[in-house]
Amino acid sequence: MTVLLGLYAASLVAGDYSRGPNSEFDLSGLRSLVVIGLAATHFVLLAVAGLALRLSGRKSWGRAVHMACALSLPLVVLSIGGGGLLSQARSARESERRDRETEARNVAARAAEAAQAASIERALRANPSDTSALSRRAEQSARRNDFGNAIVDLRRVIALEPDNVQAHVELARALTATQKYDEAIAAYEAAMRLNPSLTATLAPAVRQCRELGQRQSPRSDSSTR
Repeated sequence: MTVLLGLYAASLVAGDYSRGPNSEFDLSGLRSLVVIGLAATHFVLLAVAGLALRLSGRKSWGRAVHMACALSLPLVVLSIGGGGLLSQARSARESERRDRETEARNVAARAAEAAQAASIERALRANPSDTSALSRRAEQSARRNDFGNAIVDLRRVIALEPDNVQAHVELARALTATQKYDEAIAAYEAAMRLNPSLTATLAPAVRQCRELGQRQSPRSDSSTR
C-alpha cells in the first residue's frame, strides 16, 4: 500500500509540473503533498505496528503489515475523497479564471468598438462624404447584424466612388444577409466587371445567391395566391 500511495503521489506531482509553473496556489500540488504525507504515515504506522508486536513478544511481520493496513485504511479513504474535492476546487478556480479573462476581453472589445464609432462619427461630421468613414461604419453595422444601415452607407460609398470594388462586394454580402438575392447578384457582377480577377473568387457566392433566390421564388408565389 505504501508503494501504491507513493506511485500515486509521484504521478500527481508529474502532472502538476507538466502543466507548467502557476503563480496561483495550485491545489493539485497540495493534493500531491497530502498523498505523500499519507504514504509516509502508512510507513510510520507499519513501523509502529512492528515495534508493538516485537515488544509484545510476537515477531510476525505479516501481522504487523495487517495492523498497519487496518490503521491506515481510513487515511486512504480520506485521501481518495479529499483528492476528489481538491480536484473539483481546482477546476472551479480555473473556470472562474477563464470567465474573468473572457469578460475582460469582451469589455476591451466593447471599449475599442465604442472608440472607433466615436472616431467615425467625428470624421463624418467633418466631412459627410468621407467614404472611408462610411465604409467603416457599414462594417460596424454588419458586425452588429444591422444590415439595413450597412446597406445605406455602402450605397452612399458607391454613389461617391462607383469604382470602389470592395464596396460592391460588401454591399452584395449585406444584401445576401437580408435575402435580397437579385440585388446581391447585381452587386457581385458589378464588382467582377470592375475587377475581372475576382470572378473565380466571387462566382460561388453568385451561384449560391441564384440557388437561394430560386428557392425563395416558389414561397413568394404561393404567398401571393
